[in-house]
Amino acid sequence: MNDSQVKAIVFGRDALVHNMSKFKKSLVDKLVTAVEMTQVKVAEHAKKRHASNAHNYDRFVTRLGGLEQSIQPGQVYISDQVLRGVIDARMPYASYVENGTSRTKAYPFMLPAIVENMEFFKKRVSAALKSATGG
Repeated sequence: MNDSQVKAIVFGRDALVHNMSKFKKSLVDKLVTAVEMTQVKVAEHAKKRHASNAHNYDRFVTRLGGLEQSIQPGQVYISDQVLRGVIDARMPYASYVENGTSRTKAYPFMLPAIVENMEFFKKRVSAALKSATGG
C-alpha cells in the first residue's frame, strides 16, 4: 500500500466520523425536541380535570390549585445511552396524592398523564428519526 492509499483511507474514515458526529447531533437535537414536546403535554394532562367531583373519577380534588400549578416540565438529561425528560410536581405532598399513603387512597395524576401521551411520544420519536435520516 502506498502513501496515497493510506491517506485516502484515513481521510475516508475521518470524513465518516465527522459526518456521523453531525448526524448524531442532529438526531439528539430532534429527540430532545420530541421529549420536550411530550413533557409539555404530560404536564398539561396532569394538571387537568380536578374539579370538586374528581374523586368520583379516581382523580384528586383541587382545593387551592397548588398541586396543579406546581406541575411543570423539568430538565432533559442526556447521556450516551439514555435521554430522559422530567416532569416536576413540586408540592411536598405530590407523591402522597400520586401514590397514596397507609391512610389515604392514591389519586394518580402523573401516571395516567404519561400513559395517555405514550403514543404521542412514539410518534414524535419516529418523526425525529425519519427527519434525521432524511426518510
